[in-house]
Amino acid sequence: MRTFALVLALLSLSVAFAHAEEARTWSNSKEPIPETLAQAHAELERILPPEELARIDAMKSADEMIRYHFSLGLAMRNGWGLWGGSPLATHLRQLGFTHADDMSSVILETYWCKRHGKDYQLKERAAKYAAFWKATADFEKREMLRVEQARSAIQSMMMGLRLTKRDAPVVRMPDKAFGGQYPLRARFLSPYRNGIFVAALTDRGSGDNDFGTEGYYFDPVGRRLHKIAIPEVTAVHSAVVAGETAWFAGLTDRKPVLIGIRGQDRSTVPLPRNGSPPQLGLHERELLAVYADAVFRLAGGRWEQIYAGSLPSHRSGPPPLLHGDLLYYRDEGVGGSSKRLWWINIAERSKPISLDVDVKVVGPNGPRWETTASYAVTDKGDLWACVGGSGGAKSVLRRAKDGTYAVAILNNSVEFAPDLLGSEMNNQGLSLCALAVHPNGSLVLVGKTGLYRFDGNELSHELEFANTDQTIEYDRNKPPFHWWWEPSTVIALAENAYVISAMFGGVYLLAGNEGKTWSFEPLDEKLGAPVDW
Repeated sequence: MRTFALVLALLSLSVAFAHAEEARTWSNSKEPIPETLAQAHAELERILPPEELARIDAMKSADEMIRYHFSLGLAMRNGWGLWGGSPLATHLRQLGFTHADDMSSVILETYWCKRHGKDYQLKERAAKYAAFWKATADFEKREMLRVEQARSAIQSMMMGLRLTKRDAPVVRMPDKAFGGQYPLRARFLSPYRNGIFVAALTDRGSGDNDFGTEGYYFDPVGRRLHKIAIPEVTAVHSAVVAGETAWFAGLTDRKPVLIGIRGQDRSTVPLPRNGSPPQLGLHERELLAVYADAVFRLAGGRWEQIYAGSLPSHRSGPPPLLHGDLLYYRDEGVGGSSKRLWWINIAERSKPISLDVDVKVVGPNGPRWETTASYAVTDKGDLWACVGGSGGAKSVLRRAKDGTYAVAILNNSVEFAPDLLGSEMNNQGLSLCALAVHPNGSLVLVGKTGLYRFDGNELSHELEFANTDQTIEYDRNKPPFHWWWEPSTVIALAENAYVISAMFGGVYLLAGNEGKTWSFEPLDEKLGAPVDW
């Protein structure tokens, strides 16, 4: 009940502000402080205007009095000494209420009862609050034990990497052009037709789950990024490259369609189901059709069902990826946060499990690994993941094929520190949130501060980035737009060329001239005319 009440309180903030003036008047009043519950009710009767009393009389239950928690309730707690040893606080403690929040709540709730001729139920209310505080204390004890166990477990998981930092070339990100249109949020990058195929998020509605991906193509000759139009698909819902074929799934005349384009050849492939188009995924060079309760694989021109069962309730942002028996699925979270990485063992028909649950050390006091910005799977079947909330400390984990975990980077550092939420004292600037397997087998890791290469037991600083946190003035009549770069996808095109996309917008080509002079080229700021494929 208390948790529900607090939620209601947050929803009632706008109402609370409406009562701010009367709350200030009350808390600064020179009237005697009431000493009993009855006197508190009498003071409410005196202070509240007729329209407020009418509002209380119209309330269906005492729970609705929570609307006053941050206004009149706050004035009671401060002005009537409920935090200290006032006579009223002493009186309410004798009735079984020990916390100032509970005291103001019981005053308000029983005042509603008084107005409505209901029994105060003081013993029941006191027992309810006592049970809440006992549960809170029990949780805090369990959480302290969990934190100590997590510290010990994470310390044993540290890989002990050697960090090599040298005078890396500094690459300045150009000032972001922003004309009121949000930068592209790419979720998939792939070489294609001697250029770059980009699948970017597109919102189809207001819900967190109502989005798809559309295809874009970067033409290295014309140096422009073009939106791809497919004549056979009126509305593209999902786009991906599997092998040498670009695939587009969507609707035409309200019917699901799937088009594959390979070079100059194109093919229309019937989908395994009618209804809504599936999300397209990958299994090596083969295509997956991923529905809410089933997964199909296209092999030899025919669909085979490889999984039946429920997938995570939130749609995947990057294309679902099948490696071995594990189907990986990174959702887009709720409100843009908590983008969890899930997997399903399709051979065992297991239920989805998320990384933060599987690793077993995550909790409210750290580490906060519920969000996975980027992940990659090696040929050996090892999962690498960049975890950590937006703007916060980042970590890099490895989940071996046998399910054991190792920590390469903990809260921006290769060294263990007992503060599971991270601290500036142990911050080595390794806020890395995008990774990929380089063709030579090493790992490429990218963050706001630079690009790193991870090979063997050594993490080497290759490039340093500047100007990745910007305040953009785009309209003198509107507040500035604060943009920061948090990479989420990277691919290595060559030894001195990368394409990097960001979680909240921005697609860049990072290229070096014989590895000496490096520059960023903002691809999503150079959109050319749409092209028909």
